[in-house]
Amino acid sequence: MKSTSHATSTLSALAVGLLFVSASIPGTNAQTVQPGVFNTIPAKSLQAPSLSYDLNSPAITVGKNVDVNKENGPQSETSVSVDPTNPMHLLFSVNDLSVSSGAGAVVWESTDGGKTFTSFNQNPSNFCYDTWLGFNSTGDAFMSYECPGEQNIAYKKKGKSSWTSILLSSAGGAPDRDMVTVDTSTSKYKGSVYVGYDDNGAGNTPYVLYSRNGVKNWQRSAAAGPGGTIGVNVATGPDGSVYATWEDYGGKKIWSAKSTNGAKSFGTPHVVTNYRIDTTGFFIFIPPQNSRGVLPMPFTAVAPAGAANAGRVYVSYFDQDPNGSNTNIYVRYSDNGGKTWSAEAKVDDDTN
Repeated sequence: MKSTSHATSTLSALAVGLLFVSASIPGTNAQTVQPGVFNTIPAKSLQAPSLSYDLNSPAITVGKNVDVNKENGPQSETSVSVDPTNPMHLLFSVNDLSVSSGAGAVVWESTDGGKTFTSFNQNPSNFCYDTWLGFNSTGDAFMSYECPGEQNIAYKKKGKSSWTSILLSSAGGAPDRDMVTVDTSTSKYKGSVYVGYDDNGAGNTPYVLYSRNGVKNWQRSAAAGPGGTIGVNVATGPDGSVYATWEDYGGKKIWSAKSTNGAKSFGTPHVVTNYRIDTTGFFIFIPPQNSRGVLPMPFTAVAPAGAANAGRVYVSYFDQDPNGSNTNIYVRYSDNGGKTWSAEAKVDDDTN
């Protein structure tokens, strides 16, 4: 997701497709997906997912696909990051649903631009999930992930071969859908590592965990907004501002809040958009994901210093077309720190 700097992250991850299964994992209720439970905890499938394709769709010219893990079983919720100090150094992380624990927070690494990969499971004996990746400006790698009732961060220093995992005990009782980002600006908060998430044990309240180096002194922000949240995405501006953006599924809104003190606290949240699609049931059932469904969680980036519109905040999401049932990708932007937002711009041009 990053090729030259954090702030030029692409907005390609526009919806998270979540693999559904009907079987629960023995030994813990937290791993059983039940109707009405608003979380993204995966469950292990005993059957391969059924797939269907529209053979009448026009061909798309793309590069050669590479099978990163060469496994037969399913994986879900992928994250991608590129080392800003070495574009041949790539990381891919997944919920690996083929491991013996039922779900693994697995990162696949390539040092030859994607030709070959090696893997590392952060907690090989535990049921772990919700992976997300980031690099700092010096090439240190970070991966946030969760295990039942636990929030974790793993890091690997540039040039080292081993990862170190840290339990972030201040995250609360039931952290969910974490996403890590790193401040690569020249501000006083440069190098800070942030993990946005919602605490499912506290009414799905949005929070941000922060550390000034990603290794020590992790702390939790004050609540960024009210509960009923999923998918807290964090982005940083060239002045060190921190933006937390999330889906309010009950209120059918996307909210964004700004911090000027390194995520210790956030200002008043503002509405980015009001969904037309019905988010009140949490998962949305579209034809390619008609069993468990998807979430229209927002993803955020900020234009870096020196770029056109430096400091402009962009939010991408999907929503229902105003003239039909088709879902589209939209982007809005703000030039005043998230207080007001532009009209939405539709990105895609499909009609079905």
